[in-house]
Amino acid sequence: MTIGVLWEFFESAMDYFFLTDMQKDSIINSIHSVSLDSESLNRVVHIWDISEVDVNGVSLGLGGYLDIGLYDTIKDLAVTFLGSVIYSFFGFFYLMGKSDGSFLRRFMPVKKNVNGEEE
Repeated sequence: MTIGVLWEFFESAMDYFFLTDMQKDSIINSIHSVSLDSESLNRVVHIWDISEVDVNGVSLGLGGYLDIGLYDTIKDLAVTFLGSVIYSFFGFFYLMGKSDGSFLRRFMPVKKNVNGEEE
């Protein structure tokens, strides 16, 4: 999971410092935010059925609101989590001695000596 989180940090840094679009955008049609509460009471304000957004008076023509990478990040982290759960499942049985570990050993780092032989 650490690799997945580091990847998300990398994507964010690339987008911020080098103006890339590694955290792919999504078009969404509703917003739910406490930032839009005009009374600052921390209440969620809902905006439904967004079909058009203007930026500086110019229509984006996207048919909705442009999300800037949140959904991409969540999808990436969900895949990372799923991979971790699967690996942990096999690792549990390996550590409990209920598996010979032949499948899992293909994914485990092995220390090798100078001659390339496993230690």
